[in-house]
Amino acid sequence: RIPSLEEEQQLGWPLTTYEFEEQMFKKWRLGNFKSVYDDTGLDLLPLTIFVGTNSSGKSTFLQSMLLVAQTISNQVYSKSIILNGNITRLGNFDDLASKRSQNKEIKIGFQMEPSKVTESNVRGVSRLLASHDMFRYLFLDETKLLSLDCDFVVAANDESLSNEIRQLQPQLVHCKLSATPKDGGADSRVSIKRTSQTVDERKKELKLPVDYRDSEGITSLKYEVDAPADYSKGTSE
Repeated sequence: RIPSLEEEQQLGWPLTTYEFEEQMFKKWRLGNFKSVYDDTGLDLLPLTIFVGTNSSGKSTFLQSMLLVAQTISNQVYSKSIILNGNITRLGNFDDLASKRSQNKEIKIGFQMEPSKVTESNVRGVSRLLASHDMFRYLFLDETKLLSLDCDFVVAANDESLSNEIRQLQPQLVHCKLSATPKDGGADSRVSIKRTSQTVDERKKELKLPVDYRDSEGITSLKYEVDAPADYSKGTSE
């Protein structure tokens, strides 16, 4: 979650964030989404034309793009993915998951290549980047970013929720972010996954008060960083 301006001020920030200018999506990846059953990648150019027979996946790719755009623009941070909104209405999770798959998890990913990155105090970073800390950890030299990759998996398998809620509000299972620098150095990677621990166990692990009730904070406790191993240590310092 991206903190509000008021939260930043209370914490002694604001942090510097970064605005991507002239950004370009270079690749789009899908798996188990409607008619796209196998993991499939699509290269994108400034002008990309979709041509194919009926049910070959043209609309499927476009709908997945609209789904990501809708999720990024929505301000309800407690929801991992927004199936129905003002950009597109896609029904419930089972309407989107491929009928051929026994593993009911939808995969979406993309690669973005910003041609110019500028330092500023604007708040234009996608909420898919999860938090300021993760963004800062990834981009050690923000002005020399070659590309950014994001891959995430959503599913409707949270047994603590009713089936109706699971279908309309699928949960994030896994998310991986990777930043590639222009100088040919090693990529910076961060991966988060849904934890197997209960919220109470996570509170104890993180030494939070037993009566901690912040709704967005509780949502965050359902996830943990699984790579790199030193992420938590590095960002806390």
